[in-house]
Amino acid sequence: MTKSNEDLLKAYLNVNEAYSPVIIPGQNSITFLSKKSGLPQVWKWDSETRDTTQYTDLSDRILSVHHSHSGKETIVGMDKNGNEKQQLYLLKNKGQDIEELVISEDHFHQFGGWSPDDKTISFTSNRRHPGYFDIYIYDLSKGKEELLYKNDGQCTPVSWTNDGAHLILSMADTNIDRSFYLFAIKTRKLTIIGDTNELARYASIELFKNGQDGFILSDIERNTLGVHQFSLRNPEKVNHLFSNKDWDIEEIKLSPNEEQLAYTTNEGGISTLGLYDVTSQTHQQISSLPRGVYKSLDWYSNTELVLGLKSAVIPGDIWKVDVNNKTSERLTWFGDDKEISHLWMEPELCHFHSFDGLEVPYFLYGKEKSNQPAVVYVHGGPESQIREQFNPAIQLLAHLGFAVIAPNVRGSMGYGRSYVKLDDVRKRMYAVADLKWLVKGFGIAPPTAFPNPGIFSHLRCFFW
Repeated sequence: MTKSNEDLLKAYLNVNEAYSPVIIPGQNSITFLSKKSGLPQVWKWDSETRDTTQYTDLSDRILSVHHSHSGKETIVGMDKNGNEKQQLYLLKNKGQDIEELVISEDHFHQFGGWSPDDKTISFTSNRRHPGYFDIYIYDLSKGKEELLYKNDGQCTPVSWTNDGAHLILSMADTNIDRSFYLFAIKTRKLTIIGDTNELARYASIELFKNGQDGFILSDIERNTLGVHQFSLRNPEKVNHLFSNKDWDIEEIKLSPNEEQLAYTTNEGGISTLGLYDVTSQTHQQISSLPRGVYKSLDWYSNTELVLGLKSAVIPGDIWKVDVNNKTSERLTWFGDDKEISHLWMEPELCHFHSFDGLEVPYFLYGKEKSNQPAVVYVHGGPESQIREQFNPAIQLLAHLGFAVIAPNVRGSMGYGRSYVKLDDVRKRMYAVADLKWLVKGFGIAPPTAFPNPGIFSHLRCFFW
C-alpha cells in the first residue's frame, strides 16, 4: 500500500535515532540517547547480551548523560516541556528514580564534569543575569552548591584537572573564537591556556594522567583547527603538532593507555576518523565506517572506539571500531526504518563559483532531469554548516521529485577561519549574493513568494 504524502511526512519526521554514546566505566556497557519511546531517554547497550534496553522512562526529555569516574553514579540533564532549560538530576534505582541536584527552573545549566574523587560536580548557570554564565560546584555528600566564579558572558566548565584543584573553563571571545583557562578553585586565580596576544578557536582538550600535559585543538596562527601540545606548567605556550591545511580537526580522544589519540576531521561536511600514535608520531586512517558525520568519540578499551554516526541514509546509530584490524561494527539499528529507509538517497558534493570567483560547496539531492522542480535549502546560523546527515525535509522533498540544493555559502563553519569570516559586518550580503549566483548557475528563474511553475523555463525553484 502506497503512503500518502501526509503519511510520508509523519513517517519521515518520526524516524528514530541513537546518539551521544558514553561508556560506563567498569561495566563494559554503553549508554546513549534515543526518542524511540517518545521523548529522548537514556538507553543502554550491554556487551554480554549485546542487547539494548531502555534505562530511563522519565516525564521529560533527557538532554545529557554524565557517568562518574567509578561508573557507580550517573547524572542526567533534563528540561521541562521542551524549554531547553536543563536541570541536573542524580539517577537512582537503576534509572527508575531521580534525585534533584541542581534545580532553578527559570535558568539554564550545563554540566562541567565530575571531580576526580566523584564527590563534587561543576556546572554553569545564568542565574545572575540572562546572558551571564557563572561557574558553580555542587558537593553531593553535603547537598550544597557554591558559586566560584562570576563571568559577564558565556563561560563553560570543560573538565577538572586530575588533582581536583583546578577547573578548565571555556569562554567566548567573539562569535567564533573561544579561549581556555585554568581556574584554581582555592585561590580563584585564572590563567589562560594558549597565546594571550591572538584571538583563536580553542576546543576539545585532553589531559594525560600525569595531570600536567595534554592535547588541545586550536587554529592559533592557522586557518584550520589542528592538534597542539601543551603543559599546565607553562599553559601560555601551545606547540603545533599536526593539522590539515584545508579542514578542521573537530574532536580528539586519548586512549586509556595514552598510546593513541583518535581524531575526527570535517572534510567539507563529511567526517573522517584518524589515529595518531603518540610514541611513533605516525597516523593511520580508519575507512571501514560508512560515509557520514562522526561524533561523541569514547574509548571502549585500548583497542576499541565507540562513536555516534549519522549520514544521509542513517539517521543516527552507535558504532564500535576495532583500531587494530580497522574494522567497524554497528551496535544499534534505531535509525533503520524498513518501510521508508529504501527511499532515502545520498547526495552528491558539488561546487559552484560565486560572483567574485569564490568556490562555494553544496550538497545536491535527487537531481534527475533538467526540468524538475528545485528547492534551495539554506541552513541557519550564520556560523553553521549543513552536513551529510539525515534531514527528513530534504529526504522527503527529494523523494517527491524535487532536486534539493543545500549550500554552505560564505560564512559557514567547517571550511577554515578565512571562509567563516567572509560575510562579517559589511560583507553579510555577500552570502546572499552567493545564493543568487547558485540559482543563476542552475538556470533557475528568480523565485517569487508563491511561484507559478509555468513561468520557469528550466527548473522551478522554491527556497526552504
